Amino acid sequence: MEPLSRVHVLAKAMRLHNGLACALILWVGRSRVEGSTVEINAIAGVAVVLLSSAAHLVNDLLDFGADRANRPDRALPAGLLSAADLRRAALSTWLAGMILGVVVIPEWTAWWLVWGLAGPGYSLIAKGRSWLAPIWTAIVIASCWAAGALEGGLRLLDVPVFAGMVLYLVFRERVKALEDSPGDVLAGHRAMTCTFSGTPLGVLCLGATLVPFGVWLAYSGSGLLVHLAALLFLACLVGGGWSLLNPRPRVPHLAGSLLKVGAFAGVTLLWIVVP
Repeated sequence: MEPLSRVHVLAKAMRLHNGLACALILWVGRSRVEGSTVEINAIAGVAVVLLSSAAHLVNDLLDFGADRANRPDRALPAGLLSAADLRRAALSTWLAGMILGVVVIPEWTAWWLVWGLAGPGYSLIAKGRSWLAPIWTAIVIASCWAAGALEGGLRLLDVPVFAGMVLYLVFRERVKALEDSPGDVLAGHRAMTCTFSGTPLGVLCLGATLVPFGVWLAYSGSGLLVHLAALLFLACLVGGGWSLLNPRPRVPHLAGSLLKVGAFAGVTLLWIVVP
């Protein structure tokens, strides 16, 4: 494979868009920190993207069995990269992210350790464990915002906002678990529970609790961008729920993809509406 093609495949394996989402959430929290600068925040964002990339690469290494069934086009099951390639890339991105983070914001060393360990820790500890996995992911991602919000001073609205972020991320992870359940079972991961909370309808009921949160955000701010972002957030929420109950074989992982778009719309609302 040509060098440029390998770089493209590796970049895809790193899921940079997920890291960017975490960086955006970090920047929203950092906007409340007195004395924070664009330069510092930009470097911190790069560090978060690198740590997120390392976490995804570790996940690909440890989740090879499930990916062969759920996502055969990924680099490792497709034979585009070797396990050694992923190990080297994971170690390099992890070290670079940790060093950048600690150097640029040394007072956040504890946070950098949490984020640096929590990413690979998900694949080692939480993956395949019914409620632990989505809650783990949700709290780690939401903490990117909480770090800056706490340093800037806790406010009354921070509690429902943090809860709403965690709930949305838990909902999306549960949707992904349903979409991936056939391959996860083949790989030996613990399947979704047989209780109502593990059924498509049960997961949809969890997501329905987010609709008032989206409506509240829409009416908490003014301007065209706020209303468009709120409409997109709610449309992705409804669309993801519809796709969950009516899966289309030719459009795999549609519900999870729609909810990912909704997450970016939610970040826009978080930035503009929440003080």
